[in-house]
Order: sequence, then C-alpha cells, then structure tokens
Amino acid sequence: MTTQTKTQLEALKGLSAPDLRKRWGEVFRTPSPKGASQDFLLRALAHQIQADHHGGLKPSLQRRLRQMVKTLDQKPHADLAPAPLAKPGTKLVREWENRKHEVTVLETGFAYEGKVYDSLSKIAREITGTRWSGPVFFGLRQPKTKAA
Repeated sequence: MTTQTKTQLEALKGLSAPDLRKRWGEVFRTPSPKGASQDFLLRALAHQIQADHHGGLKPSLQRRLRQMVKTLDQKPHADLAPAPLAKPGTKLVREWENRKHEVTVLETGFAYEGKVYDSLSKIAREITGTRWSGPVFFGLRQPKTKAA
C-alpha cells in the first residue's frame, strides 16, 4: 500500500460525521446517504480508498451485486445466499458416451480419476472435450434458457 493511501486512511479516523459527509461527496461525487451512521461513512470511505488503490471488485461480482439489489427491491425478504453445489463426500455420477463418470465432492474441490480439480466445469470439459457448465453437466443446476 502506498504512503498516500495509508495517509488517506489515517486521516479518516479523526473526522467528525459532518467532515465524513463532506469527504463522501469528494470521493463519491454524490451526497452521503441520509441517516448513514458515522461508522458506515468511515467504513465505506476506507473501502473506496483501498478499492481505488487495489483495483476494486471484479466486473462479475459487480454484476452479481447489482442483481442482488434488484432482487431485494422486488422481494425485500428474498434469500440471496447461494445454495451449495453439494456437501463434501457427495458422489456425482454422470454417464457420457456409454461410460460412467464419478466425481467426489471435497472440502476444497472435486476428485475425478485420481486428480483433484477446483471446478466441476474443468471435469466436464475433460470428459466431453467441450466447454460445459459443470453444475449443469452433473445435474446440479438447470441450464439457463435464452431470452426470447
């Protein structure tokens, strides 16, 4: 972390709520949220300073977060937690071209034919020779349908 970034973070600690709101406007170029606590303002500003330094969130995560916000706007009590693919120890079996393929779910990956993979999609590609969604290939998720 650069000295400038460290200095900016240290400077936040001593700011009052009105000063944090002013700093919010400088950083985000928008008024701070009404009713936001001093702690929230401090944490959000510190996060943004670090994101500016380190590059911020991946576009895929930004899309997912926007999707979650949209869902919550429509259904305030919606469950947003992703369902786990399967518990460790679960055996996933798929027949492909008259051959049975068995995968074991591990704590941190998937075992297939004596090797450990970090994703089901890599295993599906190994089996088929083409790009597949691993969770779809092994029947854990439904394929996404294309919009008409």
